[in-house]
Amino acid sequence: MADEIFKAQKGLASVLDNIRGLKVYEVMPDTINQRSGVVALIHYIPGERLGLGGASFMGHMQIELIATPRKDNSAAVRVLLEHMAPVGNKSIEAAIKVDTTWNGTVDDGRLDALEPMTEIEAQDYPFHSGGPLMRVIMMAKFLKSVT
Repeated sequence: MADEIFKAQKGLASVLDNIRGLKVYEVMPDTINQRSGVVALIHYIPGERLGLGGASFMGHMQIELIATPRKDNSAAVRVLLEHMAPVGNKSIEAAIKVDTTWNGTVDDGRLDALEPMTEIEAQDYPFHSGGPLMRVIMMAKFLKSVT
């Protein structure tokens, strides 16, 4: 099952990697080669087993969007809102709706929840040494059958 989770994480990352201005990481980087933009960190959140004999399971992925502002947070808020929108070429929800199999790694994957945008301190994020960052957390759920 661990291999299926790893594949699902990679599949979701590849779907999100197609969004312009979004850099996707599966583990927190030490540095980022861009001065401003949005970083997406994908974390697996353990789900529950479904079905008889544990032949399928539901999992959850946390998509942590972190905007690294140039001068102030207004630009960071604006770019996060573009990624939070339900439609558009920078929309995470729209990208996931287009490919609900996350490049064939899950049977069905959907955006499930969206937490409010918050300002966070940079100390927990080694790739940013400046002031506060803006963050949004999205939750995606997926169903995967295993044989």
